[in-house]
Amino acid sequence: MRTFANGEVRVVNLDTIEPAVGFAYLMIISPPRDVMGGRQCRVIGAAENIGFAGLNFDTLTAAYDPAVGLMFEIVASVYDPETGATPRRFLNITLNQQTGDIVAVISADNL
Repeated sequence: MRTFANGEVRVVNLDTIEPAVGFAYLMIISPPRDVMGGRQCRVIGAAENIGFAGLNFDTLTAAYDPAVGLMFEIVASVYDPETGATPRRFLNITLNQQTGDIVAVISADNL
């Protein structure tokens, strides 16, 4: 787990063990807070109901742009069912702490 924004944002590397081609997820705990003071919790996988074939958590970087919000980048391996390969790609995530919007985009190009 790593923390950002003075501890308000947490990024957690989740390992569900199976399925082998989709065991890795990122969990983001962040503002905005609800009426009870709890933060939102979102899980990011490669697609609906499947995680990544791997996440290199050591490559996780973060930057902040006031016009966009908090931006993360991490190297992820994504299972390709057509070839059976797991190419490495960049996973880019933007987080708007005011609205709670989280957008995740997997690059189209292999690393």
